[in-house]
Amino acid sequence: LKGLQVCLIDSSVWSVCNRLSWALWRPVSGGGNTTSDSAVRLHTVFDLSRGVVERAELTAAKFCERKAWKQLAQPGSLYVGDRYYSYNYALLGQMSQRQVHFLVRSRVTTQWMVQEQFEPDEAARQAGVFYWANVRLGVKGDGPAVTAVKVQTEKQELTLLTNLPPQVLSPTELASLYQERWQIECFFHWLKCIFKNRHWFCESQHGMQVQVYIALIAATLLMLYTGKRPNKRCMETIQMFLNGWCSAQELPALLKAYVK
Repeated sequence: LKGLQVCLIDSSVWSVCNRLSWALWRPVSGGGNTTSDSAVRLHTVFDLSRGVVERAELTAAKFCERKAWKQLAQPGSLYVGDRYYSYNYALLGQMSQRQVHFLVRSRVTTQWMVQEQFEPDEAARQAGVFYWANVRLGVKGDGPAVTAVKVQTEKQELTLLTNLPPQVLSPTELASLYQERWQIECFFHWLKCIFKNRHWFCESQHGMQVQVYIALIAATLLMLYTGKRPNKRCMETIQMFLNGWCSAQELPALLKAYVK
């Protein structure tokens, strides 16, 4: 993968007050009443090698994740995504035409026409790989050409699709790389629970976008400075600095002490 930027693609949702009409999402029923749920969605491209956000877009929650991926994707990069990104075969074909590489999970029931099937080697079988083939997606095989790999984990069976040539990554490496997708879920948890970007200071879409981008810039600077995702104690130290309880000279040493 030398020279190829590996990114994780996913989104996360924040609930907002129902008076934000531009963020109305879906009806919620309960107690004999039907109300509208309002939420915003942060579409995120996460650079796996650096551990920071590469690109992001805040929209209403109903904005399609695949449509956001189509807008955010850059040629020459590899995007690792969950099942939702594999549902549109036409989109996967467009990504291949744009020289955008992908590794996405697919539904177990996905159908295809086999072009060439390979026998997994001993290392692949040890990693749980039991199927490996070049296929064309669709019942009639009229979809894009991809490599399909099936992996049996301890909990479930995974079907992975990629447009990377087989000589670039082996099925064992594909299965291992997909496991790294969980890093973006950890980042969302950190952003909401540790960084605590939950309270909104404005109600317009532009104002909320600015707030999220400022938070992401601050998070990126902290991660680049400390080399790790700052933990709860680091964030408390920053709050102490903002409240005037520690000096600017003391802050760098305290941050580095807490990330060891």
